[in-house]
Amino acid sequence: MKKITIAIRIGLVFEVDENLPREEQIAQRVNGHWHQWGFGRWNDADTWSQAEREVAEWHEKRLERN
Repeated sequence: MKKITIAIRIGLVFEVDENLPREEQIAQRVNGHWHQWGFGRWNDADTWSQAEREVAEWHEKRLERN
């Protein structure tokens, strides 16, 4: 019987250090993407844009919880 592996990307849980400036929070998220997905998988502009959206979403959800 042939085995098939299926990879599904799920929403990743990550924390943001609120004591850091927003740009540093985004830079840390970019670094996390590069380590998780490999340094060659994303280009810099796409990775930065994705990280900006994720950090903004994290802050929105944090405000909703308060």
